[in-house]
Amino acid sequence: ARGWPPFDRYGLAGASSLLDVGCGTGEITRRLARRYPQARLLGLDILEGNLGLARRDSEAFGERVRYETGDAFAHACRIAPEAGAGTLVHVGRFDLLEFALVLEPEEPLARARRIFFAGMAALADAIGAVSPPVKPLVFDWPDTILFDGARIGGGRLGWPAHCGEDAVPGWLVFSASLTRARIGILES
Repeated sequence: ARGWPPFDRYGLAGASSLLDVGCGTGEITRRLARRYPQARLLGLDILEGNLGLARRDSEAFGERVRYETGDAFAHACRIAPEAGAGTLVHVGRFDLLEFALVLEPEEPLARARRIFFAGMAALADAIGAVSPPVKPLVFDWPDTILFDGARIGGGRLGWPAHCGEDAVPGWLVFSASLTRARIGILES
């Protein structure tokens, strides 16, 4: 059988659980379901219209393939308590780069929120490393990123709803998204 290089390198086999964030109409999700017949798959997308088509076209897979409305941030917040620090959820669509990282702070929420600024600064460094130096990269306080005057993305921070300002949260999720189609700087 001919392999599928984007996924074969991971050595997936058996009863795996696979997540397709930004699944659109489910084409890749269905390919994965055919390639890995014992796997359970979850496709996430922010557009319910896409998910309706995905569900319709995936009926043959039964309960093994599900679709939900969501994005990397929402999914990371949902799985953070079990998944733990270092869990990365990402989307790599043609028009959008989105990721969410689960963190486990050791200080109260009021101070732990500083990670948002560190994350945004790291994001700016990454964008600056691949963008023309004559084009301005600006933050529109507190969470919007502008490149050459156009909004190209932003960041979000999530934590458990019940966590008080003086309590140490069990988890934080830092998430960012960049609209690739607007900037054209991340193309190889």
